[in-house]
Amino acid sequence: MTFQRWKLETFDQSESYTFPINPNVMSSPIPAQSLTYNWAGDLRSRLYGVGGGTQTVMTHSFVGTRAPRAPVQWSFGGVLYDEAHYAAMVEWIGKGKVRLTTDLGEILQVRLTAFQPERKSPQRPRHPFRHHYTVKALVYFYNYGQV
Repeated sequence: MTFQRWKLETFDQSESYTFPINPNVMSSPIPAQSLTYNWAGDLRSRLYGVGGGTQTVMTHSFVGTRAPRAPVQWSFGGVLYDEAHYAAMVEWIGKGKVRLTTDLGEILQVRLTAFQPERKSPQRPRHPFRHHYTVKALVYFYNYGQV
Protein backbone atom coordinates (compact mmCIF):
# COMPACT_ATOMS: atom_id res chain seq x y z
CA MET A 1 0.00 0.00 0.00
CA THR A 2 1.40 3.38 -0.96
CA PHE A 3 1.38 6.36 1.35
CA GLN A 4 -1.47 8.74 0.59
CA ARG A 5 -2.05 12.32 1.67
CA TRP A 6 -5.46 13.61 2.72
CA LYS A 7 -7.19 15.45 -0.09
CA LEU A 8 -10.08 17.92 -0.22
CA GLU A 9 -11.92 18.56 -3.47
CA THR A 10 -15.07 20.26 -4.64
CA PHE A 11 -17.76 18.05 -6.17
CA ASP A 12 -17.24 19.44 -9.67
CA GLN A 13 -13.50 18.72 -9.16
CA SER A 14 -12.60 22.27 -10.21
CA GLU A 15 -10.61 22.79 -7.00
CA SER A 16 -8.59 20.45 -4.82
CA TYR A 17 -6.13 20.67 -1.96
CA THR A 18 -3.71 17.99 -0.79
CA PHE A 19 -2.59 18.24 2.84
CA PRO A 20 1.20 18.57 3.12
CA ILE A 21 0.99 16.83 6.52
CA ASN A 22 -1.80 14.40 7.32
CA PRO A 23 -3.78 15.03 10.53
CA ASN A 24 -2.62 12.91 13.45
CA VAL A 25 -5.84 12.93 15.53
CA MET A 26 -9.44 12.30 14.54
CA SER A 27 -12.72 11.09 15.94
CA SER A 28 -14.73 8.38 14.19
CA PRO A 29 -16.54 9.54 11.04
CA ILE A 30 -18.60 6.35 10.84
CA PRO A 31 -22.30 7.01 11.47
CA ALA A 32 -24.23 4.88 13.93
CA GLN A 33 -27.02 2.74 12.56
CA SER A 34 -30.44 4.14 13.32
CA LEU A 35 -33.08 1.42 13.26
CA THR A 36 -36.71 1.47 14.33
CA TYR A 37 -38.43 -1.73 15.40
CA ASN A 38 -42.18 -2.26 15.55
CA TRP A 39 -43.76 -5.41 16.95
CA ALA A 40 -47.35 -5.92 15.89
CA GLY A 41 -49.47 -8.69 17.34
CA ASP A 42 -53.02 -9.67 16.61
CA LEU A 43 -55.45 -12.45 17.43
CA ARG A 44 -56.53 -14.68 14.58
CA SER A 45 -58.82 -17.63 14.47
CA ARG A 46 -57.57 -20.64 12.58
CA LEU A 47 -59.70 -23.53 11.43
CA TYR A 48 -58.11 -26.93 11.94
CA GLY A 49 -59.27 -29.80 9.67
CA VAL A 50 -62.45 -31.78 9.93
CA GLY A 51 -63.83 -31.73 13.44
CA GLY A 52 -60.78 -29.83 14.67
CA GLY A 53 -62.73 -26.70 15.49
CA THR A 54 -61.12 -23.31 15.74
CA GLN A 55 -58.27 -22.11 17.84
CA THR A 56 -57.38 -18.51 18.59
CA VAL A 57 -53.65 -17.83 18.34
CA MET A 58 -51.46 -14.76 18.73
CA THR A 59 -49.45 -13.91 15.63
CA HIS A 60 -46.55 -11.50 15.56
CA SER A 61 -45.01 -9.50 12.80
CA PHE A 62 -41.73 -7.65 12.97
CA VAL A 63 -41.14 -4.47 11.00
CA GLY A 64 -37.70 -2.91 10.94
CA THR A 65 -37.03 0.38 9.18
CA ARG A 66 -33.80 2.31 8.79
CA ALA A 67 -34.20 5.97 9.61
CA PRO A 68 -32.39 8.59 7.55
CA ARG A 69 -28.96 9.25 9.01
CA ALA A 70 -28.33 12.55 10.70
CA PRO A 71 -24.97 14.17 9.94
CA VAL A 72 -22.19 12.98 12.23
CA GLN A 73 -20.26 15.55 14.29
CA TRP A 74 -16.61 14.86 13.46
CA SER A 75 -13.26 16.41 14.24
CA PHE A 76 -9.67 15.97 13.17
CA GLY A 77 -6.47 17.81 13.93
CA GLY A 78 -2.75 17.97 13.52
CA VAL A 79 0.14 20.34 13.02
CA LEU A 80 0.56 23.27 10.64
CA TYR A 81 4.10 24.24 9.69
CA ASP A 82 3.67 26.97 7.10
CA GLU A 83 1.51 29.85 5.98
CA ALA A 84 0.23 28.05 2.85
CA HIS A 85 -1.30 25.21 4.89
CA TYR A 86 -2.77 27.72 7.36
CA ALA A 87 -4.29 29.81 4.53
CA ALA A 88 -5.70 26.72 2.80
CA MET A 89 -7.47 25.57 5.96
CA VAL A 90 -9.03 29.02 6.41
CA GLU A 91 -10.14 29.03 2.76
CA TRP A 92 -11.65 25.53 2.72
CA ILE A 93 -13.79 26.17 5.80
CA GLY A 94 -15.99 28.44 3.66
CA LYS A 95 -16.45 26.11 0.68
CA GLY A 96 -19.61 24.32 1.82
CA LYS A 97 -19.90 20.57 1.23
CA VAL A 98 -16.71 19.02 -0.10
CA ARG A 99 -15.28 15.56 -0.68
CA LEU A 100 -12.46 14.47 1.61
CA THR A 101 -10.29 11.42 0.96
CA THR A 102 -8.15 10.13 3.84
CA ASP A 103 -4.92 8.16 3.80
CA LEU A 104 -6.93 4.98 4.48
CA GLY A 105 -9.00 5.41 1.32
CA GLU A 106 -12.07 6.63 3.19
CA ILE A 107 -14.23 8.98 1.14
CA LEU A 108 -16.37 11.42 3.06
CA GLN A 109 -18.83 14.10 2.07
CA VAL A 110 -18.30 16.79 4.69
CA ARG A 111 -19.00 20.39 5.57
CA LEU A 112 -16.05 21.89 7.42
CA THR A 113 -17.62 24.05 10.12
CA ALA A 114 -14.75 25.32 12.27
CA PHE A 115 -10.99 25.76 12.11
CA GLN A 116 -9.36 26.24 15.51
CA PRO A 117 -5.62 26.94 15.32
CA GLU A 118 -3.55 27.13 18.48
CA ARG A 119 -0.10 28.63 18.25
CA LYS A 120 2.52 26.00 18.90
CA SER A 121 5.53 28.11 19.77
CA PRO A 122 4.91 31.83 20.31
CA GLN A 123 8.53 32.30 21.36
CA ARG A 124 9.80 31.43 17.85
CA PRO A 125 9.40 34.48 15.65
CA ARG A 126 10.99 32.65 12.68
CA HIS A 127 8.06 30.19 12.59
CA PRO A 128 4.89 32.24 13.17
CA PHE A 129 2.60 29.72 11.44
CA ARG A 130 3.49 26.67 13.51
CA HIS A 131 0.20 25.70 15.08
CA HIS A 132 -1.70 22.75 16.43
CA TYR A 133 -5.15 22.81 14.90
CA THR A 134 -8.55 21.20 15.17
CA VAL A 135 -11.14 21.16 12.40
CA LYS A 136 -14.77 20.40 13.17
CA ALA A 137 -17.02 19.04 10.46
CA LEU A 138 -20.35 17.42 9.71
CA VAL A 139 -20.13 14.10 7.86
CA TYR A 140 -23.04 13.56 5.46
CA PHE A 141 -21.69 10.49 3.68
CA TYR A 142 -19.03 7.93 4.53
CA ASN A 143 -17.61 5.21 2.29
CA TYR A 144 -14.63 2.95 2.76
CA GLY A 145 -13.28 1.17 -0.28
CA GLN A 146 -14.76 1.30 -3.77
CA VAL A 147 -17.13 4.06 -4.77
